[in-house]
Amino acid sequence: MLLASVMIAIMYVWYNATTIRNSQIQIRDVRESFSIISDIKNDESILSMRQILSISPNLGGKYDIEQKILYSIINKHPMRADHYFLLHIDYQDSPSTLEYDVTTLVPDTLYRINLRLGFRIHPLVNRYFRQIIEDMVAKNEFSLASSYPSLAKA
Repeated sequence: MLLASVMIAIMYVWYNATTIRNSQIQIRDVRESFSIISDIKNDESILSMRQILSISPNLGGKYDIEQKILYSIINKHPMRADHYFLLHIDYQDSPSTLEYDVTTLVPDTLYRINLRLGFRIHPLVNRYFRQIIEDMVAKNEFSLASSYPSLAKA
């Protein structure tokens, strides 16, 4: 009886903690920021932080993004990159699921990747991400050519 009471208390605390954490997340529609992200990409006065910026949002909606992720890209210290990827990982109940879909939100700038993994699939996200990029290059949806003139000659 004592063990059951402890388990119920743990489940109650866990549920309430998840509810509190989810209530603190501010959801934004990324479509409102398309023009700002495109302007940051083309602004030469902002230092280019990286060639490809990869971010993992926790939300499953096609255009949903956390406010703090947008804040880190746009407001805090604007991060200029050639390509922005919003990577969402969804764990499935089926054991061997390994699927993805790519949505181009802003052509040649902002992409949304939904990665669905089964519970027995090892979460080797870096390898899956590389394979997704290679598939996009093969379909001519993405180019690996450097945007830097000195590197484009090579």
